[in-house]
Amino acid sequence: VRKYPSELKRVELSKALFMLSIGLAFNLIVSYALEFVWSFLPEALTSQTSESTDFLVDSNYHWLFKLLAVGIIAPIAEEIVFRHGFCRTLAKGNVSMGIILSSFVFGAAHGNLIQGIYTFIMGLICAIVIQNTDNIWYPIMIHVGLNSSTVIASCVPESFSDITLISLGFIGLLVVSTQLIQNEGMRAMLKKPNMVAPLQVMTPIERLQEKTMAENPGSSDNTEI
Repeated sequence: VRKYPSELKRVELSKALFMLSIGLAFNLIVSYALEFVWSFLPEALTSQTSESTDFLVDSNYHWLFKLLAVGIIAPIAEEIVFRHGFCRTLAKGNVSMGIILSSFVFGAAHGNLIQGIYTFIMGLICAIVIQNTDNIWYPIMIHVGLNSSTVIASCVPESFSDITLISLGFIGLLVVSTQLIQNEGMRAMLKKPNMVAPLQVMTPIERLQEKTMAENPGSSDNTEI
């Protein structure tokens, strides 16, 4: 059984901001992609999606409560369940199954086809990030960026809603594109993980054996410690 080290002490601010920016940029892209295809979709689908997001726009809850509940607490809870729990459990046997199946269930859990499609895509991104970083906080930051930008845009006066979403999204796009071009470490967080071999962590004895082999390259592979 794989044991995961504590992740609370391994968050780098630059990487966290990069992940937050991915969420902002993703929300902008999805919002305007939906705007483009909205007129081509059946009314049943569009009305179902609208009803599922009415809480953000029409509720009388204080904006701070909505930001805390939808923008922060919900992403933490969902990432713990779907990425830290479901994805990693499946990935012990097969990484591709862990990424794809957990993302599919995550999309299906949102209850309608339109949200299911883009949350499936977001789930893939978050699953790849956690497989490459072993750190639940980074996919949480992606999720927080997406949800929080939606809440913030819904809480400002309607005439400023679009410009708020666009501004946050372009800030995210700028940060993401700049970092992807200049920073190899950021690119590594989004690279394709090993999709076949299960993730493994060496035991202390295996690590000692590997270190001994590296220090003594001429020694036999059957050396016992």
